[in-house]
Amino acid sequence: MDFVVVDTEGNPELSEIAVLDRQGHLVYEAFAAEHTANLDRQHPLKSLKEIAQDIHHLAQNLIR
Repeated sequence: MDFVVVDTEGNPELSEIAVLDRQGHLVYEAFAAEHTANLDRQHPLKSLKEIAQDIHHLAQNLIR
């Protein structure tokens, strides 16, 4: 992975995040439990702390 872009679409809070590999394949996706717009989603929700931990582990595994 060369870089990660986090786009909040102009909002001050993060509602969801996706990480794609070089080929454009989805390798991670999460929806923030703290964001009210996600309460009606069918996807499992994670806390921002859990999302940060997941991204940290993902980055460590990709660097190795």
